[in-house]
Amino acid sequence: MKPLLSILAALSLCANIALVALLFAGRGESASTAAASGEAAGKAKAAAPAASSGADMWTNLTAEDLPTMVQRLRTAGAPPEFIRALAAARLSETFAARFKALRGDAASKPFWKNSTNVDPTIRNAEMKLYREQQKALRDLLGADAESPETSVYQQRRFETVPPDKVDEVKDALRLFEEKRQEVFSAMMGTYTPDMQRKIQALEKEHQATLASILPPDQLLEYNIRNSDTAQQLRSNLAAFNPTEEEFRALYKLQSQREPEIYTPNMSQEEIKRMSENQRVLREQIQATLGPVRGAEYERATDYQYRQASQLVSRLELPADTTNKLWDVKKDIETRANALRRDSSLAPAARTQQLAALAQEGTQRVQQLVGTRGVEPYKQYGGNWLQSLTPRPGGPGGTTTTTTTIIRTPGP
Repeated sequence: MKPLLSILAALSLCANIALVALLFAGRGESASTAAASGEAAGKAKAAAPAASSGADMWTNLTAEDLPTMVQRLRTAGAPPEFIRALAAARLSETFAARFKALRGDAASKPFWKNSTNVDPTIRNAEMKLYREQQKALRDLLGADAESPETSVYQQRRFETVPPDKVDEVKDALRLFEEKRQEVFSAMMGTYTPDMQRKIQALEKEHQATLASILPPDQLLEYNIRNSDTAQQLRSNLAAFNPTEEEFRALYKLQSQREPEIYTPNMSQEEIKRMSENQRVLREQIQATLGPVRGAEYERATDYQYRQASQLVSRLELPADTTNKLWDVKKDIETRANALRRDSSLAPAARTQQLAALAQEGTQRVQQLVGTRGVEPYKQYGGNWLQSLTPRPGGPGGTTTTTTTIIRTPGP
């Protein structure tokens, strides 16, 4: 209780100052009718009980029984954020011993020992205990358990959900997130095919629950704001800057696809089928956006382009710098590929010309991002410059092409 007593002592001091201020305000109002000597005597008399009345106030407002304490504070007109902070502090003290018991040897573990590789069973127990603590706060404070910042975020998430259904949707979402966290904790954060299947099963279960609460049109509006597909799509389209109409169209295409699970031991036939599905999706997107915006989509959703866009923003360069960097990249790569396909070139000559291209590309990049931006660019969006240098042992500087398969989340 020591932290709590410290908080209360500080707040008591603030209350006493406020009471003294009120006393001085009252003195000012009656100054015209009070004699100077009587005024001083009255102030002396009022000052003595001020400190004790402040201490008595906090003694009366606080209680070992948390519901009683909350009720007293609310009756006294204490602001919600103060009540929330005090209740959260009291609950933390209540749960502290249980948290400590889960990792009883943490305090005695030598500093050179790994303390992050926690047993999944302990991690799950900690998550459950944390959820229990949060639930206790919600049960105690109701709507006041959410901070103003969280309330704004929650309001945005549930802006299309009818008010009488918000609590049901929140409960369904909370249950889904708790179950998903249990899966992640059990797998120690390793995203395995088995974890993918479990998460997908949870997502289908969650969607079925939401469908029992919301009609189809409201469920669509909720998903387009909150689903994994929508969140991933927003991230992928950050450099594309879509309109609402474009985002809705792309979301529709993405959400209609069945989630794909990539496994290390996939057969060539399975990989071919997944690649074909991605090709079909790209064609659908191009047809939906049209040739101009379709080309901009292809460019803006390229991983290297997105990284370069973020770097340009951090360097506070003009927005069109990203497009100029992309044009340099495409020009140099086109010429480099032509050199690699030219069978008439001797390996030494090819290597020399690729090195010259790498130098030219670096100089053109430097003109766009400045000297300080060249090295960061090579790491964030410009690794194509490094690929121009032939790898040791590679025939004529050939590079290995890898195919990245991206999992599409559920609705």
